[in-house]
Amino acid sequence: VPRKIPHFLSVDEILSMIDSFKKESKDPDKNLRNFALFLLLYGGGLRVSEACDLKTKDFDFRRSSIKVLGKGQKERIVSLPPFVSAQVQKILKPKTKFVFGEKGLNPRTAYNIIRAAGAKANLMKPLNPHALRHSYATHLLENGMKLHQIAKLLGHATLDTTQIYTHIVNQIKPKD
Repeated sequence: VPRKIPHFLSVDEILSMIDSFKKESKDPDKNLRNFALFLLLYGGGLRVSEACDLKTKDFDFRRSSIKVLGKGQKERIVSLPPFVSAQVQKILKPKTKFVFGEKGLNPRTAYNIIRAAGAKANLMKPLNPHALRHSYATHLLENGMKLHQIAKLLGHATLDTTQIYTHIVNQIKPKD
């Protein structure tokens, strides 16, 4: 039975998103927060619930990594590009338990932030947070990372779950 290929962004679309966050904003603090959310979803491959519930104490800024509590209360360590860690540090407030505030960020709010950011970047399709996770995995696989390593980063229990990305990469790579 053919599986549905998940929605993901091209590298150019990701760059358009980054450029759109760099444009002037009416509310610079919210823009910084929204950019940090985008980077955690794409740069760390986090699920929206994982990003929204991130606690400040779970970051190791020296190593540019975070401890993530995923599905089934499974814990994993995710390495982040230093650029992502630096962006997250910009939004942290002293003595705040969660990265995005006192209670964390509501996943519905995060969904709306990402959808609006996609529209602002003039993407052709509506954007959702999970598409950023798919983009992360697809781009890693396209650039040579092994499937089992991607599965570990995403917190997948089996390779079967991660296998969908091989179908994506096979579809977008030109045939010889």
